[in-house]
Amino acid sequence: MTDNVSYTLPDLVDLGSFQALLDSLHDTAGIPSAVIDLDGNFLTATGWQRICLDFHRRHPQACRSCIESDTYLRHELTQGARHAIYRCPHGLVDGSSPIVVDGRHLANMFTGQVLCEPVDDRVRERFRSQARRYGFDEQAYLEALAEVPVVPEAEFRRRLDLLTSMAEMLAREGLTNLNLLRQRKLLEKSEKRFRSLLEQAMDAILVLDGEGRLREVNRQACGMLGYSREELLRMRIADIDFGPVGRALPVGKLAAIPLGGRITMESLQRHRNGTLFPVEISMGPVSIGDEPAFLWMVRDISGRKQAEESLREAYEIINASPVVAFRWQNSPGWPVEFVSANVENLFGYSAADFLDGRIRYTDVIAGEDLARVCEEVEKYSADPGCVNFEHEPYRITCRDGGTRWVSDHTHIRRDADGRATHYQGLIEDITERIEARHALVTAEREWRKIFDAISDIVTIQDRDMRIIRVNSAAGELFGMTPEEMRSRKCYQLFRGSDEPCPGCPALETIHDRRDHWGTIEHETLGRIFQVSSAPILDEQGEMQYLVHIAKDITEKKKLEDKLFHAGKMEAIGTLAGGIAHDFNNILAAILGFTQLTMMQVEPGSRPAGYLQQIVDASNRARDLVRQILTFSSRGDSVRFPLSIGPVVGESLKLLRASLPTTIELDVRVAPDCGMVLANPTAVQQVVVNLCTNAAQAMEEEQGIIRVGLCRRHLAEDEVDPGRSGGAHVELTISDTGQGMEPEVLAHIFEPYFTTREQGKGSGMGLALVHGIVQGCDGMIRVESTPGEGTTFRVYFPVVEKAPAEEDDHAAAADGSSAHILIVDDEPPLVELQRRILEQLGYTVTEAASGTKALELLRRDPARYDLVITDQTMPQLTGMQLARAVRDLRADLPLILCTGYGDILSEEDAGRQGIWKILTKPVESAYLAAQVREVLARAAKQRSRD
Repeated sequence: MTDNVSYTLPDLVDLGSFQALLDSLHDTAGIPSAVIDLDGNFLTATGWQRICLDFHRRHPQACRSCIESDTYLRHELTQGARHAIYRCPHGLVDGSSPIVVDGRHLANMFTGQVLCEPVDDRVRERFRSQARRYGFDEQAYLEALAEVPVVPEAEFRRRLDLLTSMAEMLAREGLTNLNLLRQRKLLEKSEKRFRSLLEQAMDAILVLDGEGRLREVNRQACGMLGYSREELLRMRIADIDFGPVGRALPVGKLAAIPLGGRITMESLQRHRNGTLFPVEISMGPVSIGDEPAFLWMVRDISGRKQAEESLREAYEIINASPVVAFRWQNSPGWPVEFVSANVENLFGYSAADFLDGRIRYTDVIAGEDLARVCEEVEKYSADPGCVNFEHEPYRITCRDGGTRWVSDHTHIRRDADGRATHYQGLIEDITERIEARHALVTAEREWRKIFDAISDIVTIQDRDMRIIRVNSAAGELFGMTPEEMRSRKCYQLFRGSDEPCPGCPALETIHDRRDHWGTIEHETLGRIFQVSSAPILDEQGEMQYLVHIAKDITEKKKLEDKLFHAGKMEAIGTLAGGIAHDFNNILAAILGFTQLTMMQVEPGSRPAGYLQQIVDASNRARDLVRQILTFSSRGDSVRFPLSIGPVVGESLKLLRASLPTTIELDVRVAPDCGMVLANPTAVQQVVVNLCTNAAQAMEEEQGIIRVGLCRRHLAEDEVDPGRSGGAHVELTISDTGQGMEPEVLAHIFEPYFTTREQGKGSGMGLALVHGIVQGCDGMIRVESTPGEGTTFRVYFPVVEKAPAEEDDHAAAADGSSAHILIVDDEPPLVELQRRILEQLGYTVTEAASGTKALELLRRDPARYDLVITDQTMPQLTGMQLARAVRDLRADLPLILCTGYGDILSEEDAGRQGIWKILTKPVESAYLAAQVREVLARAAKQRSRD
């Protein structure tokens, strides 16, 4: 018999008692034995020989002989033998009988490890040989041999028959116990099946007796009611059911239900926590033994009740919403079988209009969309696998003739053959959504126009700096389509690099989700961009994208550099002018007092020679100061409308003789270039200094200096800040010399900057040129490439004015009787001028400040014939004093002395009451001449008045 019962010999018999029986057999008859299962495990063991346990089975090589013996015996027994005998290679005899229960071979009964012949010298020698072969202790091995019993073969076979009978007895006992085990297993299986049916049921199951007591419940019942199984089995049905079943329907009435019949009712049951919940009970009698019993299948219908309530609420919600529920037939016109009451709010037709057939669904679909909607319905209906589908939005014509857009979600109901019989679903008014979408598309189009109208390069990037959107400006700059730029990394586009720009603003924005900006130079395009980046965050504050704006500031940067350079040059000029003013005051004192001293020594004497050297040195210092003042645009040159073509020609004539013969002069001067407001001497200095600079760049090699003069119109974006576009005279001077590096080019107009050896250049030449050009409201440009030469371009604005006639003043009249008021805050200069003028016979009054002088003049305006005043004084400057004198006495002449040179034009000076402007230091003879000239002019003017 085969079954699924799993068992071993110890499961079926009492091996402990059997072990005691075998022990008794060994003690009385000396029969060793053992029961060993098929895995080699000893289940019993009695009298097993030490020679086997301590020697043979412990030595790997000797143990193989033991295994050989076991294998032989096991094989013989599996062939159906009642028992088997085997003499092992060591000379010991074993016997075995099988223990078979219900056809299963569970174990073997062993006996043996005996000798069937007496132990003589021959036997002992064989065992000594074994001891030597295996390395056993020979004496101990022979002592173990002496313990082995000697049993003649006939006696051994009788013993084996006895043990075989005992093995068969053990097998019969096992079979009896096996049958009992099988019956118990079947009973347990039946109970488990019943319990499993209870536990696997989805519903709660209650088994009641005739008195309404609970006799069995399943796990679902315990969970539904909140009690343990033990608690429920102590209760009656009335303890848990509070509906018509538990309170109004006695259990006894259930007996009237025929066996196999069932009734179903709804009731209320109470949970352990006191809450009542609705249930559906299916009940009927069952046969369990001899006692009447009733099986209740209880289902919690709270969810169903809630679903019914939710469905009712859903209908209320639908009726209060813009969503209409529909069901219509799949027949011509799609007659409506159901429609929610709110259809009137959407279409203007009442539900009754549809339900009584006056209006079919196809009647309200707009004519322009009807064919498409019908085609979609036919397509989805023809697909047997299609259950739900959604129409493309279509229009509904309302009762009032208006049109509404709807979204239609439809479910197809089919018959058993798969044919569509009905359509049901929800129709939603999406008119506002469609209009919003159209507005969004329009807004998107307008946004795109604005986006593309931005002149800056705007890109939208993801968190990996990959471009996902660009404006038109980017395509125009990089010469690529938007599709070509998308998916590129920002730095690949802007730098042609595989790495982000150093200090990249976008990287910083990705890191901290803030706005950043910076300046990036595009090496390939040769452009400079001002880059800004800003994050686009989602609702959680995480960055989704970033906006990257790159503004081309190349021209702005150039303009800023020009402004910076102009500011720097102006600052240097201001500093130089201030130094020159103070230095002029010092020179004026040195030169003036030296000349006074020379008047008192013998001409031609040694002291006179020394004094003359002081005068010469002072004059050289004065010339240097004038150069500085010219650089700072504060020189004393007078500008007037001038045609500079002849001046350039005269300058080149003077220059040609000083140029080396290795340098060729190429001159191209266009006629009638126009008039410029300049001083011929200043223009000559510009030409000479630039040509000299060009010659020095080629002094050790042959070369060409090209000089050009032409008229050129400059646009507003071509001129420096503060200058105006229009007609200009362009003076070009270029050489084929060694050129200049950009680092040198940035400093060439700075005073005393030179690349020549010490003693070969003062560094003032180009600074002087810059000052002169600025003083003429002009501009200067320079282009230079190392190894290819340098080109200077000077631009003078054209003026349409003829040269002014200079006043021809009468010769200086003798004014030795005149009274002169000297005003200066420098005592040495006041003293110097007083002595010079007194030596010339003038009466002199001194004033240490403008306010003091004004006080003297107000006290007696008619007392003075001339005022000589310094410009730079505390409290009241020279020009402020001049205006006060003009208001006080308009015919009183005034000479203004300044260390800054020509600070006013002649017209401006005249309007402010200034008759003459002298630049410090003033030589005594020149001062005397200017005083006589001004006094003569004043006298002449008084005579005319």
